[in-house]
Parts: sequence; C-alpha cells; structure tokens
Amino acid sequence: MKRLPQEAIDNHLRDHLPYEEGMLRHTFSKISDPSLKLPNEDWNAYYESFAVHARNVSTFLSNGDNNNVSAGHFIAGFKERTPANLTGPLGQLNNQVLHIGPTRPTESEKKVNVEKATEIYRWLSEKLEGFKNRLPSEMRERWNKRITKDTPAAMNLGLSNLGSTASGGPTQASNITIQVTSGAPSSSAHPSFNSTSTMLPKK
Repeated sequence: MKRLPQEAIDNHLRDHLPYEEGMLRHTFSKISDPSLKLPNEDWNAYYESFAVHARNVSTFLSNGDNNNVSAGHFIAGFKERTPANLTGPLGQLNNQVLHIGPTRPTESEKKVNVEKATEIYRWLSEKLEGFKNRLPSEMRERWNKRITKDTPAAMNLGLSNLGSTASGGPTQASNITIQVTSGAPSSSAHPSFNSTSTMLPKK
C-alpha cells in the first residue's frame, strides 16, 4: 500500500476520521430514537447521512477502496473483514441510498430497517474502536477523540451537544440507548410542520 504524506496522516487523525466517527454516532442516534418523532423528511435525511458515513467507515476499515485513505495506511496489514451477515445489508444500504439504479428497492421488506442498521452500527463502532486502540502511540495521541464544541467540525455542524458526559466528553457509542420502532412518524406531532404539504414516505 502506497505511503501517505505525513500531512494527510495528520489531517485524517485530527479531523476526517473523528468526523466520520462522530457523524456515524450522531445520525444513528437520530434514526434509532422514536421519541424524537421526526417528520419523515427529517428521518430520511438522517438515515441517508447514516448510510454515507456507514459506507465510509466500512470501506476505510476493510481497505475496500484503493483510491482513498484506508486503515492499512496507518497500521501495516490491518484489514477488517465484513461478517457474512452484514455483507448483504451494507450492499443493500449502498444500493438503496447512494444509487438510482434499476434494482433500487421499493418494498419495505427489501430495505435496510432500523434493526439491521443497528447491527451495522454496532459492528462498525466496535471495529473502529479496535482500530484506534491498535494505532501506534504517537498516532493515537493525534486522534481527536472528542467532537465537542471546541472543535471546528462540531461548531460548523452543530454537534456540540453530541451527548456530553459529566466529564465534558461525548457519550460513548456503546452507551446509546437503542430504541427500535416501526411505522412512519405523524406530522401532527410537529406543530411547525406543514401538515397540508405532501408527506414524503419514510425511506
């Protein structure tokens, strides 16, 4: 694998990789919490963002794209293999969200639901944490472990309230309470939502 310039390594450790981790966590917390009662359009936006970051993290960990930065650039020989039970769902997520292809599904049973997204999220979180723990100490020190109000990425994206703990750090991915439900949210729960407009179907 071609060696990365030091500047690229530093930028990914300090910014790009923590950003992907933070957005994966943030978007999953939105699509998995029915108490938020999001309008379908908002839920779809979070779901599609989750799909993008899940794909980015999965491809990074598996060294699945020779044209982009991969885990193997940081740890020689590192490569995560996607478990058989998630290969299909990750492919479905890609097909369902990132392409307007001829096989893009319309039936709910053929789409990646919240239960399956939860399995994807748990696996990615576990493996990304494993990657971070295996980084050489000098690289690990450069990893921005927290996306908080103190980071430009957080300020630009409104992520300063990403589940802070008493110590000021973000809630760990494993501590998110996962609530799974079915069915689309109702616009009546959102007074500011224009109930006379056409409600888009839930993704």
